[in-house]
Amino acid sequence: MAPGTAFYFPEDSLKDVTVPILLLTAEHDPVTPRWQAELLLDRVPDRSKVTWREIENAGHFSFLSPFPPQMRNPQFSPSTDPEGFDREKLHERPARRGRRPRTADAGRRRPTRPRRRLLG
Repeated sequence: MAPGTAFYFPEDSLKDVTVPILLLTAEHDPVTPRWQAELLLDRVPDRSKVTWREIENAGHFSFLSPFPPQMRNPQFSPSTDPEGFDREKLHERPARRGRRPRTADAGRRRPTRPRRRLLG
């Protein structure tokens, strides 16, 4: 869970939240420990809107995109994970059934023409 919440989290800050919340926490996270997720749960008005997953063996930085091998360094904390954790596997996308693979330009927005106002 990032950022840590305890330092700036007024008690009524989530009272109007009605949208679903996906809360991901890491099993080995000394920066934002489990109790901070529990704090969020205590302050959201409807806990049934929260899907909470604690990722086994993950660390604080495990949710970042994988670093290229040449940037991985034990002295650079964001590039490291607990022993045995597979950051690449965490970030794999499940295969989409019945859909064609996306092409490189599939995410681009197409230019739109301004809508004409109808007089009448």
